[in-house]
Amino acid sequence: MTLILHELRKNRLSLLIWTIALAFMLGVCVVIYPEMAGQMSEMENMFAEMGAFTEAFGMDRINFGEFKGYFGIECGNTLGLGGVLFAAVVGIAALSSEESHKTAEFLLSHPISRKKIIGLKLLSVIAQIVILNAVITAVVLLLTAVIIEN
Repeated sequence: MTLILHELRKNRLSLLIWTIALAFMLGVCVVIYPEMAGQMSEMENMFAEMGAFTEAFGMDRINFGEFKGYFGIECGNTLGLGGVLFAAVVGIAALSSEESHKTAEFLLSHPISRKKIIGLKLLSVIAQIVILNAVITAVVLLLTAVIIEN
């Protein structure tokens, strides 16, 4: 547990920056939806004329004119790419930071197995991903409630 808390403390600035950046980008996507709603229905008509292309990518099942379809296309890509980059950066940094800070020898000399060290670091990465997603979900739900009501 101490190792997990240490990793969370060590990466709190990175987590904060990524969370703010992704929440801001998704927030902007949600806020501009009323302006984009008319244009998204035109885009839906354009994709409807593409035939097999829309079926191949599942775009025939999404209604771009509704918020759910708009969110799935615009915000889903942003969150998907940003979330994957965040997970990759945090996952790589969890192990490589021990080598770059010259603390690997110290950590590995303790009476704890290497599997447990890697497992605890993996749990800290998962915790950071959960925190990122929870904050972003809260921001998006709040903005969605405000935008859809108006």
